[in-house]
Amino acid sequence: MARNSSTPIFTVLVTGVLCLQSVSAEFFQWVDEYGQVHFSDRVPPQYSQVERKVYNQKGHLTTTIQPAKTKRELKLERQQLKAEEIEQEKIQAKKQRDWTLLMMFTSVKEMESTRDERSDLFKSRVAILEKKLEKLRNEQSNIEATMQSAKLDEAQLDQLKQHQVMLADRIKEVEDQRDLQLSEKTTMESQFAQDIERFIELTRQREQEQED
Repeated sequence: MARNSSTPIFTVLVTGVLCLQSVSAEFFQWVDEYGQVHFSDRVPPQYSQVERKVYNQKGHLTTTIQPAKTKRELKLERQQLKAEEIEQEKIQAKKQRDWTLLMMFTSVKEMESTRDERSDLFKSRVAILEKKLEKLRNEQSNIEATMQSAKLDEAQLDQLKQHQVMLADRIKEVEDQRDLQLSEKTTMESQFAQDIERFIELTRQREQEQED
């Protein structure tokens, strides 16, 4: 039967340290960069960050001090903690959303009615903005026609050009407002589609719990 030859060597080393450091309450074991094992009642400063084992006066292992984490390890640890924090926030937000759905609505029909009302509101806003755009574009066309057909002096022409630039800016502003309303309408309808699907799932779960 094979015998562990390292045990007697370790015992001799520990005994030697205990004899030399009989007044010390504990001693340490660590490995240097060359793989050499060391025993002492003090750890040199250059090895203060490596893994080291602590033994009591009887040579029994009492604890192992883990090596200091590298910058990369600390960065990864922070990233992991942040990811876990974000995940918990998502879970809490989902729970809050579920509670809100069950408190606000009693049926899918009610949710669809609310969705349609909000959709109509967006449509009304878009229609108003489209009328503004039509008026501005007509005015822009009239200015272009005047500049091409009428006999204008330089001052009048400059004035029309400035007004033309102002109209172009105003048209762009109203177009952006219209596009924003259309985007918000799409987002709202998409959110309602998800909420309706989730509401159906939640009501089924609640019914199942009541049956159980």
